[in-house]
Amino acid sequence: MGSALGTAVLGTALSVAITSHTASSLELAGLASASASQIADAMQSSACTASPAVRAAPATQPLVGILNTSFADATRTVGIIAAAFVLAGLVLSLLIPQASDTGATDR
Repeated sequence: MGSALGTAVLGTALSVAITSHTASSLELAGLASASASQIADAMQSSACTASPAVRAAPATQPLVGILNTSFADATRTVGIIAAAFVLAGLVLSLLIPQASDTGATDR
C-alpha cells in the first residue's frame, strides 16, 4: 500500500508542477496568461506527450525550449519531494525502539 500511495502522491505532485512551471515560464516569455494556461493544461493532461507535436510544428518552435525546461523543473520538484519522504522515513526508522536481547535463547 505504501508504494501505491507514494506513486499517487508523486504523480499528483508532477501533474501540478508541470502545469505550474509551464504556465509561469510561458507567461515570463511574454505569452498571454490565457494562452499560457491552455498550453500548460494541454501538457499536463497529455502527461507531456504533446511535446513532440509542439516540436514538429514550425510556429511553436520558440516554445520547445520553454516546455522542455518546464518539464525538467517539474521533475526536479518531484525528486525533491521524493527525497524529503525518504529522509523522513530514515529519521522515523531511527526512532523505532530496538528490541532487547534479554530472554533470548542462544542457538
